[in-house]
Amino acid sequence: MIGELIKKENLNTKKYFYNNRLLYKNIIKNLKYKHISGFRLEAKGRLTKRYTASKSISKVKYKGNLLNIDSSYKGLFSVLLRNNLNSNLQYTKLNSKTRIGSFGLKGWVSGN
Repeated sequence: MIGELIKKENLNTKKYFYNNRLLYKNIIKNLKYKHISGFRLEAKGRLTKRYTASKSISKVKYKGNLLNIDSSYKGLFSVLLRNNLNSNLQYTKLNSKTRIGSFGLKGWVSGN
């Protein structure tokens, strides 16, 4: 009796994992922007280590490009979100305070 319960549980968990895997595959297959084509990270604020008269500094690092491939190369129309953000961009803004002063981070990730 206990052996039968264990076998039934194993079958149910296998079915559960199989169904979840199919669900994830289906979701990923239907996503429009699956691959990252570029990112940009921008930091501004009091980024120096010294405590007195610390200057405000701006640093930018990027890799790849943030262009929308559908509209740039393929000639397809793309929707603009909130006036000037492309639909293939994800934007994040963080800020923090330290003993020296405050600083902020902005990040953009582009997908295709």
